[in-house]
Amino acid sequence: MAEFADTDVPVLTRGVIVRTFGEEALLTRTGTDVVHSLNPSAAFTVGLIDGTRTVAEICEEIAAAADTTGEAVHSDITELLATLADLGFAETN
Repeated sequence: MAEFADTDVPVLTRGVIVRTFGEEALLTRTGTDVVHSLNPSAAFTVGLIDGTRTVAEICEEIAAAADTTGEAVHSDITELLATLADLGFAETN
């Protein structure tokens, strides 16, 4: 499984298309039949993957939106990023 450090800057892999439906989203890659659905929390996280924020900054933004701490969301966020990387949707910049 891929791993992301707090200082890594995740980006969506080239060719990834994000389609939002309300608070949920679908990820697909051009030229493939691969589609992955995202719940509202994952869709919000993917919206923060813009190639400028570190993993730690993404965790802090999500924590602020959820009125909790960055440590409280860290494992969930890094697990999501690792899953997206393993599926070919994300990588480090």
